[in-house]
Amino acid sequence: LVIVDGGRLNSFRTFGYVIGCTKTKKAALVDPGGRSDFLLQLSNEHNLTVQLVLLTHEHLDHVAEVDSIVQMTGAKVYLHADGLGMYRTFGVPVPFAENTFYDIPWVRSQVQDLASFLLSQTRPQSVSSSDSRSPPFNPPDKLINDGDVIEVGELRLRVVHVPGHSPGSVAYIEDKAGIIFSGDVAMGGVVGLTHLPGCSSFSMLSSLKRFKSEISNATSETVLFTGHSWPILAHTELERNKFLNSEW
Repeated sequence: LVIVDGGRLNSFRTFGYVIGCTKTKKAALVDPGGRSDFLLQLSNEHNLTVQLVLLTHEHLDHVAEVDSIVQMTGAKVYLHADGLGMYRTFGVPVPFAENTFYDIPWVRSQVQDLASFLLSQTRPQSVSSSDSRSPPFNPPDKLINDGDVIEVGELRLRVVHVPGHSPGSVAYIEDKAGIIFSGDVAMGGVVGLTHLPGCSSFSMLSSLKRFKSEISNATSETVLFTGHSWPILAHTELERNKFLNSEW
């Protein structure tokens, strides 16, 4: 019923994925932070039609290719409502994303220049400078919230809000297929940074408790697809990740 494929997309070592329904051939891209051509090639190899872009959070290294994907496929972009502020600063974690200070033209210009520079760093060295793109990104087509269920063909992805690394961080869970896209919540024995603007250590602690519960209740075959590490069995991540094993 389900196809999942993907790989490392940029110099930030961000992973992006294709998830598709084998019956309907409908698909979604998760965190297109680079190499849009690679992600679309994977979709074509599996004869999938990309209809959605699902963002686990709003940081630049996870959203850098949203514009390209939308232009090439017409896919709809889904982002958690709490991530909209940082998304409008092009995915750059700045301390005034929710503030009207950001609307001052000079400030906006400076942030856009910074985003353009960081975006250039996500490109493979083989990509010429003439191919570089600048923000802004397409605005989200739908702002999602905790508990929403997103349909990808006959797949049902449950949205779990896990803020901390960013305000709009979510995990997407397909319970029946045993698939979890965790973004930067928990990945390869570590968790996402919490010292950047928009991050919250207190929120992360609460999110880790909830995420631990989700993994504990998952089947032993459930696979965790993370934002910066190779896929791993969810229960193995639970055993090895000291942040998930801590008692608060």
